[in-house]
Amino acid sequence: MEFLRLVEDELRHLCAESKKKYPEVKEASERATVALRGLRERYARALRASGGEAAPPLSMFRSQVVLAPFLLACNHAGAGPRLAGRALGAVRLLVGRDALDPADRGNVLRVLAIQVRSGDSTTELKVLQTT
Repeated sequence: MEFLRLVEDELRHLCAESKKKYPEVKEASERATVALRGLRERYARALRASGGEAAPPLSMFRSQVVLAPFLLACNHAGAGPRLAGRALGAVRLLVGRDALDPADRGNVLRVLAIQVRSGDSTTELKVLQTT
């Protein structure tokens, strides 16, 4: 599924960009990649169970483990535009595909507020695109 491939690519890039300065983001990205594989298998089972007639809803991909590395990266006001931009883009992808648990909205809004205060115009634009 294209959506899962996009999220996995974002996790891979986030992991590579954060490995030295933000090891907690790297570790969370690795955990999320493992969780994403489990979600992919669950999606495949649901698709087979439906006989391929109807794709399961993307809401089945709601996972705090998958969201965590992106929130961690955005939690640092000085994360830099590349890291913050990648994380915000992934959050936007999750929000746009209904893969964000409603219980996580508060955390997403909190990190968006942190990034708005970063003062970087590119990051501010990403925040506006996410909301």
